[in-house]
Amino acid sequence: FPVTICYPLEPLSKLKSDAQIKKLKIIAAREIGHSLGLWGFSPNPDDLMFEGEVDELRLSSRDKKTIQLLYELNPEKEEIVTNN
Repeated sequence: FPVTICYPLEPLSKLKSDAQIKKLKIIAAREIGHSLGLWGFSPNPDDLMFEGEVDELRLSSRDKKTIQLLYELNPEKEEIVTNN
């Protein structure tokens, strides 16, 4: 299905150049997480997919485990529900 990715550029213009690049990389990584199947956000601030601001561009062990579990599911036998 078609997907649109929007970057919030206005707040980025207030940051220094290196901070802008870091922020765009984090946004892009999170969008890639969504495209891999992590549709929702995590309540854990240590996760890249945390629902709020994150400072580090890295997948946490929880993010990795969630992706692994997601891809181990059999959609023909299990109901897959996200954003619960």
